[in-house]
Amino acid sequence: MNRTNAAVAVVLFLLLAGSAWGVPYVAGPYTVDVVVRNTTMALIPDADVSCWLDGKVIRLKASARGYVSKTAAIQTGAATYYKYDFVLEDPELRVAIVDLNGRPIKSAYLEKGQYGFAGNEYGFTVYIPKQVWPMPAQKRVEIIDGFLGAAWKLWAKLEKIEDYYRVKVAMDRKAIFWGGPEFYVVFDLSKKVAPSATHQWVERLARLEVDPLAPAGAAAALGAFLAEPIMLPDVIALGLPVPRTLQAYHDQAARFAELHRDTPQEN
Repeated sequence: MNRTNAAVAVVLFLLLAGSAWGVPYVAGPYTVDVVVRNTTMALIPDADVSCWLDGKVIRLKASARGYVSKTAAIQTGAATYYKYDFVLEDPELRVAIVDLNGRPIKSAYLEKGQYGFAGNEYGFTVYIPKQVWPMPAQKRVEIIDGFLGAAWKLWAKLEKIEDYYRVKVAMDRKAIFWGGPEFYVVFDLSKKVAPSATHQWVERLARLEVDPLAPAGAAAALGAFLAEPIMLPDVIALGLPVPRTLQAYHDQAARFAELHRDTPQEN
């Protein structure tokens, strides 16, 4: 085996070992090697584990943001080293697939399985008909929570599956703590946003801009999602002040258009 192959073998061994071995926790004279995974067997990187001795029993508790906590007990014997694997369950969430007017997209359907998402992410897999979403793009789908009204999308991936787009969209698990358990997967279907819906979106954005308890970046993310479908004249026509985040995105678009405007060629 040459040096390159040997180095690759060592790296693979360390990666595999890291995924199989847990973190050691000490309780009295005992050491417990603990691994925390989710239901897809993905490691949960920010899991918090407590370990203590209760007589001859080792008590364990594992928790992580966006998961259901679990406890366990190990009856001690002659050994001083033990191993325990936790599998944390997903919480029950209420999810709706809607357009920007708040109307359910009845022809779309949802999968809640977490395959393809990291251990610190919660993802939604939506199948939406191609004819319903004529201008598909990552920027035209967002995850909105039902409590704060904040936008939580980390990333989105689109694939064509026969007559559907399969849209995988992920959020940080902290969104469940901040805004759960109700979420909306919102699609911009390139249709006119009704005045009543425009009013609601603008008020929500303005509230996030001044809310000191809002998650960092919440207003910017929502403003980016709304900048294309909601026009400034529509906001002004409703007698509403334009949120500064929305104004900033429209100003940026205007500057971009000005910089890239075709200039007449001299003969």
